[in-house]
Amino acid sequence: MLWPQLEELAAFVGSAPLPPSANVPGLLERLRTAGPGPTTEPIVRRRLPLAVDGYLRALTWQPWAVDGADPAAELARAVDEMAALVPAS
Repeated sequence: MLWPQLEELAAFVGSAPLPPSANVPGLLERLRTAGPGPTTEPIVRRRLPLAVDGYLRALTWQPWAVDGADPAAELARAVDEMAALVPAS
């Protein structure tokens, strides 16, 4: 099923320097398989873009971070949470 919003997001995410440990491509594939729906659309429209944005911003500020947070680990955690919400097909 063609899902234009997902494909636009996938193109952007594919060009972003994301850590392989986050497995964003795996989440995108699960979303493609599941298709649009009440569970998947909020992930495509809001949750994944916010998680990627947060990761990229955290990288910018990481030299000044005092808490030692790992942006890659946070993104991986968020992606795992979203993947758990995607219905299995």
